[in-house]
Amino acid sequence: FPDGQDWGLPPALPEAGRRTGHRSWRRVVERSARHAVLLRIDHVMGVHRLWCIPDGHSPADGLYVRYPAAEIMAAMALAAEQAGARPLGGLAMLVHQGAESFRLWTGYEPPLEVMFRAARNALAAREG
Repeated sequence: FPDGQDWGLPPALPEAGRRTGHRSWRRVVERSARHAVLLRIDHVMGVHRLWCIPDGHSPADGLYVRYPAAEIMAAMALAAEQAGARPLGGLAMLVHQGAESFRLWTGYEPPLEVMFRAARNALAAREG
């Protein structure tokens, strides 16, 4: 897509989300949690910023609109906790995703301590 992408969807307005306590994000988590054991928030960059294109213009004329990511993530975490889930982020999230994959593929309980230690060691080696 050398000229960008236009999906034809209107963007959310950052101030409107702030006025409602980011209700649309909370609803996504609340409604998804009713039917899922594990929720993964994908394409999280949309929580931080979104490429917006003015009506009648090409994607090349667009610009990034920034969103209050910390507020949105806090609203989603609160909704997850209220739904009985335990939000994870960073290293814990990656290890638990790996653990779920391990369980699904092998049928065995994952060695979480070994997985955490390996993840920490890999990060330390990369930073060192």
